[in-house]
Amino acid sequence: MLNLIAPILNKVTFNTQKGEHYKTIIEVSEIIKSKGYKSDADFLNIIELAYDSNKLGKRRKFTKEEFIARLYS
Repeated sequence: MLNLIAPILNKVTFNTQKGEHYKTIIEVSEIIKSKGYKSDADFLNIIELAYDSNKLGKRRKFTKEEFIARLYS
């Protein structure tokens, strides 16, 4: 994603929420590429970014805390 798609889409200006979602996807991709998600702190950061990208909560079944609790149980 970072090598093929990001250079093309970085030239495009998004005027909607898609721009915010794109920035979130790029940030998560960079975290995974540089650090991975093996540490709990990095994994929780990725969950935080992804969870906050769906601010309205459409089709969300669990709260962030419930989701994290299910992962670690």
